[in-house]
Amino acid sequence: MGRKLIVCLVVVGGCGVGHQDDPTGTGSGTPPPPPPPAANNVTMTVHLGSEPAANVPVIFQTNEGADMGVVMTDATGAAAGSLPLGGTVSIVFPRTDAPSDVYSYIGVKPNDQLDFIGPASAAATTTINVTVPPAPSGGQVSITTACGQTTGNAPLIALDLTGCGTQTDFYVSDGVTAGFLKRATIAPEVDLSAEPYHDAVATTLTVTDLPEDGNATLEKRLETDLLHPAFTTGALDTILDTADATVDASVPDVSGIQQLVVASVNDDDGSTTIAARAAYTSTPTEIDAGSALLPAVSQATLASMEGGHPPCSMRKARSRFGSRPWRLLQSA
Repeated sequence: MGRKLIVCLVVVGGCGVGHQDDPTGTGSGTPPPPPPPAANNVTMTVHLGSEPAANVPVIFQTNEGADMGVVMTDATGAAAGSLPLGGTVSIVFPRTDAPSDVYSYIGVKPNDQLDFIGPASAAATTTINVTVPPAPSGGQVSITTACGQTTGNAPLIALDLTGCGTQTDFYVSDGVTAGFLKRATIAPEVDLSAEPYHDAVATTLTVTDLPEDGNATLEKRLETDLLHPAFTTGALDTILDTADATVDASVPDVSGIQQLVVASVNDDDGSTTIAARAAYTSTPTEIDAGSALLPAVSQATLASMEGGHPPCSMRKARSRFGSRPWRLLQSA
């Protein structure tokens, strides 16, 4: 849904203080210099595992879908672009064997600092021992990190890590009702035995303004800057209620983490994935399918990235609002 910006211009009459021989005076009639270009106010940092990813195309777009430029990440994995009113930031990983992988952050605000962590590239694997408290349920304990995961019996669990840096986030869960999140330095022995488990809490996920004859699945992911995701509900089938759909879910009781709510909307014309990022809350969460559709990435922008051939999977979608332009979708 587009936004309109109404600008009121107020003209005030008065006497100038400049002179014809003083062109810099305010009364000379000389137009003021143009304002400086908008500074790069949105940054994206891309990592594969714990390593920064250089030369990754990052597309910056306004809320209306206008392209603001394609910036390649530098040696630190960072790229910066100008989105004075916010918009969408997309990361493109070109592939030769299939359509490119594209990940889009919608609802980006001015001065946002975004982080993306993808799977680790080929790197050496090391094994560490993690000490964890017994599971409240009495069963096995699951350990998840950005560079390796495993399940075993408390208290001592061997964990293989590939591509980790000096520290990582550990999400430890009994796989049933309880878990905790802890950031720790990577070492041969990591002791998490003093961390308490937190019981899961019940919540509700809702997608509103579905297209006519549409349905949806909903998923809630919990993420940190080092762990994507720490937890996921998985795709949950919703209960359809006219234009809205809801589903009950169980989520961890943790703090200092981000959430990503993902709605996969299906109708007679195909499927579309919509996602909304915010600070994590266990309270009921709602995502609007009508206004949160991904804006378009122009064919020209995509073609310029791979020699004239758009690298991304696209389709033309329809909703209750009628035909929409081509939209960028994440390839399968």
